[in-house]
This record gives sequence, C-alpha cells and structure tokens, in this order.
Amino acid sequence: MNTSTKVFATLALSAAVGEKIKTTEAGELSEAGEKLRSTGFIATGAYPAASLTLKKTEAIADAVMRLLSTPLEPQDILSMLVAGLIDIRVKCKPERYALIDPVVDAAQACLDLYGEDIDHDAAFDRYCAWLES
Repeated sequence: MNTSTKVFATLALSAAVGEKIKTTEAGELSEAGEKLRSTGFIATGAYPAASLTLKKTEAIADAVMRLLSTPLEPQDILSMLVAGLIDIRVKCKPERYALIDPVVDAAQACLDLYGEDIDHDAAFDRYCAWLES
C-alpha cells in the first residue's frame, strides 16, 4: 500500500472508530468519540492525497468495516489506530502535521478514557496486519 492510500485508510478508520464510540458509549467517552469522528472526517477530506480509484476506495471502506465488526474491544482498535496515526505522521511532510495531529490527540484522548495499559508493539502489529488485509 502506498503512503497516500495508507494515510487515507488510517484517517478513514479514525472517523469510523469515533462514530462507533460515539454511538455505543455514553458521557465523556461518547463526547470523545464525536471529537475523534469529527477530526478524522475533516482530516480525511482535507488530506491532499492522490486520487483513489473507486475500487481502492471501496477496498478501504470494506477493510474499515471488517475491522469494526471484529470482536476487538474499542480500546484495542484505538491503540492500533494511535500506532497507525503515529506511523503515517512520521512518513508525511511537516506541513501535513496540522491535519494529522488533531486526530492523534483525539484518538489518544479516547484511549486514555478507557484507562488500560496498552501493548504498543502488539497494537502496531495489528495495524500492519490490517493494512495488509
């Protein structure tokens, strides 16, 4: 997967995870989910990526939906998402940080509300496997 596609997929995942948290949780978690959904949606639309084919866009949407339908807990998906966001940030030009950083912050805020210890290596491995799916 080229960098542009990886960025689009990861940002799209952030919006979808935020929507799931917003609709399945209550209180602070629901509010944090809305913030993640909103920042992810804005970043996905604003990221200056090369045009994706309809087939590639559908494949990304399918990958996001498959991940969200797995038995993974939201905090497991969030940890994977944070690892992925950090990964794409490292590969992006500095002028793109303003689009990605709010999404990183929103995803980390959601994850912090779950208050669990995270195996970051396992989260990154799950992210890489997801990209290959």
